[in-house]
Amino acid sequence: MSVKIEEYIKSLPDDIISGNEVQLPADSLRKIFEFLNLDESDIFYHLGCGDGEGIKIALQEFHVKNAIGIDNDKEKIQRAKQLAEKNQLNDAKFFCDDVITAKIDDATAILLWFTDTEIVEKMKKRFQSLKSGCRIVTIWGPLPAVSYTHLTLPTILLV
Repeated sequence: MSVKIEEYIKSLPDDIISGNEVQLPADSLRKIFEFLNLDESDIFYHLGCGDGEGIKIALQEFHVKNAIGIDNDKEKIQRAKQLAEKNQLNDAKFFCDDVITAKIDDATAILLWFTDTEIVEKMKKRFQSLKSGCRIVTIWGPLPAVSYTHLTLPTILLV
């Protein structure tokens, strides 16, 4: 059975489409971080960090210099801070802030995933002022107007 992706996406709840209630699996985060070549010299930002699992993995397994999570949901930031405290992640920082205005200019690597085109367009403008060599990765859904019989997500793109 094949399904057009537009039909599938229309069937999903708004919180899934917006990304508000989506937490990337740890294995997907690891694949993304491998793709980014995260290492001990990186200052890593996770925009829309949710519960902080990505920050934990970046610090514990990829040994980034600093890891900063930004999310506009106070409860998620509180859970992320608790996760960091429980795991003694001293180089983790979490901020409840708007990703569009948050300070990210020292970033060497950024992960974000937003489906809101207004946010994406504003972020693209912000990225133009980042340091040369900053790596940005986002997750993008499948191509519209294509029928799939098998699909593996996430699809990773380097911006």
